[in-house]
Amino acid sequence: MASEESNGSLFEGMVVFTADEVPSAPPPPPPLHEDLFSDLTLQIQTPLDRTPPAPAPEPIGNPPPSRQASRKKKRAVRVGYARDNAVPEEPPLPSPSPSFAALPAELRPPTEPSAFRTASRLPQESPLPCDHPGLDVAATAHSDVRREEEGEEEELEEEERDEAQVEGGDSCAALRAVAEEEKEVEVAPLSDSGVALPAEKEDAFGSIEEKLALIRSRISGKLDSIRHRAAAATAQRKELRRRQRKVAGNVNSASARYRELEMELEEACEAENFERAERISESLAAAEREKDKLLIALKDADVECDAVDSEMQEVLELQVAAEEEGVTLLQQFAKDATDYANLVHKNAEEISAKELESWEASMELLEIKKLEMDIQSTLVLEARAGLDEAIEQLVEDDRRQQNMLKRKGDVLVKELGELLELVRLKEVEIADNDHQIQEVEKRISNVVAEFNVTQASIDAKHANLQSAQSNIDSESEALIIKKNKIDDFLSVAEQKSSKLMELAGVTSDEAKTRQDLVGLRKNLASSCLKSMQDRVSLGKMEEKIMEDVQRLKQQIASARISLQELSSMRAGMQQEIGSFQERISFINKRGPELEAEKKVAAAARNFKEAGRIASEAKVLNSEKEDLQNRWDKAVIDLEKLELEIRATSDKIQESEGLILLKEKEAAKAGYKKLRLISAAARAERSYALEMGDFEEGNMLLQEAAATESKAKELQESYSLQPEEDENTQHVVSIACITNLAAQHLAEMASSFNILNGSESRS
Repeated sequence: MASEESNGSLFEGMVVFTADEVPSAPPPPPPLHEDLFSDLTLQIQTPLDRTPPAPAPEPIGNPPPSRQASRKKKRAVRVGYARDNAVPEEPPLPSPSPSFAALPAELRPPTEPSAFRTASRLPQESPLPCDHPGLDVAATAHSDVRREEEGEEEELEEEERDEAQVEGGDSCAALRAVAEEEKEVEVAPLSDSGVALPAEKEDAFGSIEEKLALIRSRISGKLDSIRHRAAAATAQRKELRRRQRKVAGNVNSASARYRELEMELEEACEAENFERAERISESLAAAEREKDKLLIALKDADVECDAVDSEMQEVLELQVAAEEEGVTLLQQFAKDATDYANLVHKNAEEISAKELESWEASMELLEIKKLEMDIQSTLVLEARAGLDEAIEQLVEDDRRQQNMLKRKGDVLVKELGELLELVRLKEVEIADNDHQIQEVEKRISNVVAEFNVTQASIDAKHANLQSAQSNIDSESEALIIKKNKIDDFLSVAEQKSSKLMELAGVTSDEAKTRQDLVGLRKNLASSCLKSMQDRVSLGKMEEKIMEDVQRLKQQIASARISLQELSSMRAGMQQEIGSFQERISFINKRGPELEAEKKVAAAARNFKEAGRIASEAKVLNSEKEDLQNRWDKAVIDLEKLELEIRATSDKIQESEGLILLKEKEAAKAGYKKLRLISAAARAERSYALEMGDFEEGNMLLQEAAATESKAKELQESYSLQPEEDENTQHVVSIACITNLAAQHLAEMASSFNILNGSESRS
């Protein structure tokens, strides 16, 4: 029963009365519903109040049970009708996130979203007038029931109106807050690495590319300046090497001339041509002075070349340091770009998530409004159809009578035409019939006029519904556009993030390439620097050994002079000892003779002669004793002198042995140095040929060949054996390491079996 009451016909309770003169009226259809037109009201949107809102009150909780009970008494279907507060309670709008302001202006949602606009209702229209007597009777039949419900409805409508005002104030305040916050223009902060994130309207990817170009130009500028310095040092070294080769050629010529003069001097001495030997000796002294002068000049040239080599080594170290700095900058930039790409992607996801959440909420509200509009449109259309049907039912008999009278008039006109004789009678009947037709049309027009107000109200409500529907459609299109913009923004952010990640990858690869190049330069430079250090150390060792050899030769020369002096002293002492022996022998021989003569004189009684002979014998004995002492002392001194001579001879022999060892060590060091010089010359020749300087290449080849020839002479002269690792030792020119590209260096390192430091570590 309750279902029938709530879902009954729209015309339930209406009784249609026809005019008395209309005979045999058919039974009326079910009466219209009593609340069909009494509670028929519409909502239309009005512009939002732009005045500053009052502080939002606390949200109104659930209605009390009495209100819920009074709502249950409503029996009419009132979705969107007969409500002062037709706007449902909406949650407060979320405030925009800080990252939301960083969106471009075209990707921001509208300042006042259509889905969040608060619609205000028009003042409730008065009940439709019903002057038709049939409708008056039908309305009176249910007036008592309506009056009972109107009191409860008025209370409910007042409460709901208050709620709508509160909700409308909250919505307006939230919308104004969103509008004010979205007017602010924010600038993105700086990243930790110092990369400036762009402002709202600035192209971040372009600025990052500009910074990468700036880093690359900075690295290229440093490397170009270092290369210019290396080129200047290379040209200076080339000139110094030419001068060094020229001085070395002069030294070789002077040495050859000096050896020729020595040979001529020996030949002159052997031929006892002392005059020629004197002239050659003077020329030899002049040649020696010239050779010493050229040796000093060669040493100065070597010092200058070593200084230029040190400068080139410094340039190489600067280049390696600059490339390492470039690797560090590129790695840091790649890290910053990756972090910024992740930040852009994260912010885009957060903004898109928030916007999608807001969009989904707006779509839900819009769907609810669409549902309400559909229900309202359905009810309005049903009300219009019911009204049209009621009008048609009310005037159905009149229209039937009208049609009947028209047909009768036609028949009468026809009869009038046929029956001219009955014109008068028929004209009277026609006039009477026309009068009756006018009365019926008047009654029809009166009935239609009675419903004109209701019809106009329904048409106005239908037009308002159409306008609201068009607004909802426009809001739906705006939300679709907003969704598309959110998707476009997310797509642009993802593209930007992917470009940044790609740029970071390219930068990382470039940094790795530069790091590998630095590793190659370091490894090749370490080999080159080791060769230079070995060459310098071998040169110093050779100089030190030659100084020791000169010192030993000087010691031998002084020892030989001392030995000559000792030999002269020994010869004098030997002569003195010989004279002592001869005198002692004479005394030994003369002593017996004097003894015999003394005996003869004594026998002859010639005592004077005997005394003289005795005195002479005594003198000879004293002399003999003195000579014997002197002989003994001379023999002892001679033995000491012999020991000293033997010690000096042994020292000379030992020094000569040391000289041979030192000369062999010096020859070995010189051999190694010459081999290193030859390898360096060949490396420089390879670089000269690579650069297209064939003249310098030929000169370096000749220099390498001459150096190898000297090394071979030393090897043959001193029977030197090459070391095991000497044949596998490779030397690279510093200019080659500084100026050649990565591909050439990699090929060179591969040919030398030199592993890159980074590859070996991995």
